[in-house]
Amino acid sequence: SSRFKQYSIVQQQNNDHHETDTNLAFTIPREFITRQDLISDSLFHGGIDSPTINAIDPILKQPVHITKYLCLKSKTSTQQYKNHLYERILLTSQLLHPNVRRILSWYIADGCLYSITKLIQGTLRHAIESEAFSLERICRLSLQIINGTIYLQSKGLCPLTPWYTTNIELTRDDRIRLCSPTISRTKLNGGIVQHHHLWRHAPESLLRMIIKNESLVHIESIDNSKEDVWSIGCIIVEMMINTILFRPQNDDPSLQLLCIVQLVGGLTLSSIDHFPCHIKQLFSNIKCDSDQQRLNHLLKQIFNQYTIHTNDYNKRDYLYDLLKQIFQFQSNKRIELQSLIEHPFFSIDPIKTYKNKTQLNLLQLKTSPIHIDDLVHLCTKLNLERSRWILTLKERCLFELILHIDNFSQFNLDKYGLSQLLKNELKRLIYFLTGNS
Repeated sequence: SSRFKQYSIVQQQNNDHHETDTNLAFTIPREFITRQDLISDSLFHGGIDSPTINAIDPILKQPVHITKYLCLKSKTSTQQYKNHLYERILLTSQLLHPNVRRILSWYIADGCLYSITKLIQGTLRHAIESEAFSLERICRLSLQIINGTIYLQSKGLCPLTPWYTTNIELTRDDRIRLCSPTISRTKLNGGIVQHHHLWRHAPESLLRMIIKNESLVHIESIDNSKEDVWSIGCIIVEMMINTILFRPQNDDPSLQLLCIVQLVGGLTLSSIDHFPCHIKQLFSNIKCDSDQQRLNHLLKQIFNQYTIHTNDYNKRDYLYDLLKQIFQFQSNKRIELQSLIEHPFFSIDPIKTYKNKTQLNLLQLKTSPIHIDDLVHLCTKLNLERSRWILTLKERCLFELILHIDNFSQFNLDKYGLSQLLKNELKRLIYFLTGNS
């Protein structure tokens, strides 16, 4: 009998009928013992339409997740593509970050390439389709996505489009792990797929697809990191509304751009002038909204549709402001990736999930009582930037820590993951209490 075992799956249509049925074939060497046949719930994209399956690795002697990327014998797999592929394998095999999936090993058999990773506990896509997300949870998950993206960009992996939510693992304890984007934009046989599910592509990416000649695209500088910022914004909104935000009837770049322009505005006449004639006609009835007034209307619709929990009201306005900065059509006006983690929406989130008890034990605390009125009094006395009478939970915890510390020289601001604004406030507080800057 053959050394390889064949599995197949028909990926069913979604309820909105925007995705057609897809037949996926999956062949693995028989030495990998599978627990079950490939089913829809186990599908996880390693690249585009790359089916995966759980199995027992005979060498590692543990359950693993196997992704088959492509057949190296395919006629569409050029030598240039293979060289690029091996460079990416070398790069992604060295990745090590808590919010990025770790590749345990690579396996080549009969001209096919497989990546071996730990079992996948679940995907963000399945959670979005079946669960409600509080703002606190959206804050926590999106912050992990941002941290993983910053790490991947620092390793030269940028942008991470097409940004499938099936490429984002969500563990049972709500940990995010981004799939290693070793072979994005590729079919199972190694052929390049240029336009496939463009739902989270930034406007400048779509403009490049439409205009073709990049010298005609009026973008001051092509900053791929800003493309990832747009994609992350799309995912944040998906967690709010449980569906895809910008989704036309098919995967045509011009239709995707039209969908974005209709909802957020921002397209200029100078860009339309460079469109091919048939695409110009598509945008002929669109009123250019360079000030993006449509964006305000869209955000109001999103927040009216979203149920705010009582404990989340203090985060609502911050998230509104964050999304407004993310969905700027012109990339030079869009917030930078690194600046995302410094935004107040993330700085007000409690840090209890990232700080363990051993860290707290390092601080010698007194037991003298402290009242919230005293903290408010200190804030207003210090003339802090954006001072307010209601302190966030994070500020309350940190102020209480500071006021109970015996030795301020042992207090390290950098270990708490604070925004620069909050660091400055705390430095002023320490100076007020000790006279030392």
